[in-house]
Amino acid sequence: MEFYSIIRHVQHHIESCISITCILKKDGIIQNKNLKKKFIEESKQCSVYKTVVEQLNLELSSLNKQSKDTIQSLQKKVEEGKHDDEKLTEEVIYVALCITVNATEN
Repeated sequence: MEFYSIIRHVQHHIESCISITCILKKDGIIQNKNLKKKFIEESKQCSVYKTVVEQLNLELSSLNKQSKDTIQSLQKKVEEGKHDDEKLTEEVIYVALCITVNATEN
């Protein structure tokens, strides 16, 4: 699932929980079993999406680290004049893809 799609789903479930909570606060206690059940379901969905978002953040952090490491490696190779043009091109493309993914996710 696309990152922004996940965020929209989380937002929907949070909004549902908030609206249900407002209704429940007006009642003072949870009298409506269906509403209580819906609140629990929405809360569970928020937890599921929270886990997915955390995993995506870990993957994104890993990609960021890889791209930074690759950039540093490229800079060092270029400074030392020890680079294979074909390999250098592949690494530059990889870094560009990482940056594109990062920009898309942010």
